[in-house]
Amino acid sequence: MASLLIGMGFTIFITYASVAEVEYVAGLCGFSLISLGIFTIVLTIIKYNWVAGRGISEIYHYDKLLRPRDSMHEGFLEYNSANYSNATSNNSRYSRQYNDSTYYDPQYEEELKPVGLMRRDNRVSPLTDENGNGFADRAKESFKLTKYCMCNMCVKGCLLITFWIPLLVLSALYLYQSIGYAVDEVLPSGKLMQITLSDGSTYRLHIDCRGDSNNKYPTVVIDSGLGISSSGVYWSDIQSAISNHSKICVYDRAGYGFSDNGYFPRSSLQIVEELNTLLKTSNITEKILLVGHSFGGMNVRLYASKYPESVAGLLLIDPSHENQTTLLRAAEGKSIEPSAIEKDQLIEKAYLNTARVLSPLGFLRLTSAVQGTEIINPFSKPYLTSLQSKTLSFTALSNKQSNVVYSEGTNFATLSAQQVYENRGNGFGNLPLVVLRAGANLNGTCAENHLKEDSELCSQFIKYMIPRAKALDTLVDDILSLSTESSQEIVWGSSHNIAIDNPQAVIENILSLLAKTK
Repeated sequence: MASLLIGMGFTIFITYASVAEVEYVAGLCGFSLISLGIFTIVLTIIKYNWVAGRGISEIYHYDKLLRPRDSMHEGFLEYNSANYSNATSNNSRYSRQYNDSTYYDPQYEEELKPVGLMRRDNRVSPLTDENGNGFADRAKESFKLTKYCMCNMCVKGCLLITFWIPLLVLSALYLYQSIGYAVDEVLPSGKLMQITLSDGSTYRLHIDCRGDSNNKYPTVVIDSGLGISSSGVYWSDIQSAISNHSKICVYDRAGYGFSDNGYFPRSSLQIVEELNTLLKTSNITEKILLVGHSFGGMNVRLYASKYPESVAGLLLIDPSHENQTTLLRAAEGKSIEPSAIEKDQLIEKAYLNTARVLSPLGFLRLTSAVQGTEIINPFSKPYLTSLQSKTLSFTALSNKQSNVVYSEGTNFATLSAQQVYENRGNGFGNLPLVVLRAGANLNGTCAENHLKEDSELCSQFIKYMIPRAKALDTLVDDILSLSTESSQEIVWGSSHNIAIDNPQAVIENILSLLAKTK
């Protein structure tokens, strides 16, 4: 029964831990069943331990003779539960009243004393059974039963320590995560649009559009970098400013923020198809100005290659490049052999997978309670409102967040990079294209890049800053070559998160591109 309860509880736990976010009721049920099963095992261990403490023959009495008997001539009588009378004997604890008859045999008093039981059968010898087995045989059987009880207690104790208690801890952590997610829950600022892809897949994506669309300017659409849990919070200052001039839409890619999980594996081509379907579903039929940050820069480039007739311009903010893995490794003196790259990617994959496994168990939530903004607000955005803080906590600590980061991260340098490269074509013609570059990456300090001065990341940045800058120059030059109307701007003092460090630079370049494309 105990194992059945624990099995049922664990089944509920592992099912909802892998697929659900707010099923705290299911988590509570699973936790309760596992707790009840473990409590049953503990009681069983205590029972055997108590019986063992009463003596060898008491174990025999407990296991064999406390059960109901049909025969009136079977069974041992327990001396310490005797219904004694002083008139029977000076040692009357060895007698017991049963059906108005007292059975007592003083000649076996010394033998019965350590045993604690006497035979209730007036047809045979008090210390023999119906088969003629004497006391020594009964004692041997009692010893066997003692070993059985002790072995049973040890086995269940080992299972309790090595298996059942860890299950209880895991279910408690899952319950903590699911309740925390429910407590943090906030309503989306935009709309949840249900999209249906060409393969029949259906799920909801969150898009927040502000400002009025008109024929004067295209609609601005922003795609965030890898790991940005809430695009709405990240781009809030920029969206607020641009909405006074044109319609601007910020959306959460599938798996991020308020959007549902999408089709796996996550790749640039999958993201582009989802975005195109989302825009159609949202009735955004006018031309768009695409803004992409980091990994989002690769995505919007691919979008412009796939749907050139829909794109009025591109603003790439410190964008990723399909060949950056090889060039940056070479700049840092690392091997660019495929086997070496694959080995390092496996290490990164293991790191991301660890976060993916630990997230449903609340470990990231526990870590955030200690480190705070380093987990919830890794891009160090200042002056967060209480709603923005709660939104970041709700989105960054969700189970789906770690899953999508794992999938996008592990496919970035392989599947996504290949898709972008294969769709480069002949470039974008005279499409307006601007690249904003992080000046702190090229010639900055650790502080400007939000790195701790005494960290290994800081020392590595200082050591390879110059060769990395040259590699980044090569990558940006390649992007600029895709359009005859391209330019770049270095935002000095800004880290990779230019939209946070210098939002005004982003706003000015968006307005400039809008003016060119009206």
